[in-house]
Amino acid sequence: MTFVQKHPAVLGTVACSFALSQPFFYYMAGPLQENDQLTESRSLVFGMHDEAVHALQKKLKRIKLYEGTTDGKFGIKTEHAVKQFQRRYNLDITGRANKETIHQLMEMERDYYLESLKSIDGPIYPGSRGKDVESLQLALYYFGLYEGEIDGIYGPLTKKAVTQFQTIYDLPIQSTVDEDFFKVLYTGDQKRISQKVILLKNQETSNITPLANHLNTATNTATNTSASSETNGNIGTSPTHASQGTGRLIQTARAYLGTPYVWGGESPQGFDCSGYLQFVYQSIGVSLPRTVDQIWSSTLPLKRPSVGDLVFFETYKPGPSHAGIYLGDGKFIHAGLDGVTISSLSNSYWKNRYLGARRVNQY
Repeated sequence: MTFVQKHPAVLGTVACSFALSQPFFYYMAGPLQENDQLTESRSLVFGMHDEAVHALQKKLKRIKLYEGTTDGKFGIKTEHAVKQFQRRYNLDITGRANKETIHQLMEMERDYYLESLKSIDGPIYPGSRGKDVESLQLALYYFGLYEGEIDGIYGPLTKKAVTQFQTIYDLPIQSTVDEDFFKVLYTGDQKRISQKVILLKNQETSNITPLANHLNTATNTATNTSASSETNGNIGTSPTHASQGTGRLIQTARAYLGTPYVWGGESPQGFDCSGYLQFVYQSIGVSLPRTVDQIWSSTLPLKRPSVGDLVFFETYKPGPSHAGIYLGDGKFIHAGLDGVTISSLSNSYWKNRYLGARRVNQY
């Protein structure tokens, strides 16, 4: 079976060097979802303490370079593990997890989980056993879909993960998977897969809407709400706070409606969630941190949002992981999967994930 490889080859023999620290995996967030946290950070250095460091530690632990606890604290053991990784792959040995180091780590990890798909010979169906099924399970685990042991048995959990991937990628729903399925699994758009897996897992937890409807509409909610929905249960609104920059802030935010979502994007060519907020606030001379949780920590809590305030949500991980700018009338503007769009706080998806409003203290 031959696939066109879309990613550059990493140094060394990945299958040999990427030894697993444990024989079995259980779903928390797949390695691909951890990449989302890492790419939002410019560089991880000694002394930092956040989710991106936690993701880095988990990746380094899988390849037996990190021996400490995955506590999100960048200490001596984490720095030592980063240096070992940099030495192994002929990178500058700084102990800092910069973009080059993170990219190399993600590429190596991707190859470990997906390269064996190319050697699968023939279709796989429920009841199949062996190395080919292990390769399938590893790939589905990488994407955050497979939740069981890597045991080489095509059972109910493998079938569930296969069906979920087929749903995400609009493939025919069938239990038997063949070369066409493996090709999409290997060459598919990882950004698209990662974000839709997050939405799928959130939908599983909350049972808000049917799966297909949720995947297609969760980030493109209706914006035409009646005046009576201006207050939504716990989510109220307060009169607009007076600020010289509010009008300019909202004008800038709206000017980029429709700008596409780009993972790690922070320019009009494409934004991710926090990159968009950072760019818009910079237009009025206000600097925001790069990640949503850092923005949350650096802002002031409010009982109710006013125009120009930030509204925060818990999506793919505990704590603040998505945010937007409040526009009034129960609406907010944000960079979602469908690009910069306006959504409503009354929508069940956002209402159930709402954490609160906060104000930038420089603003």
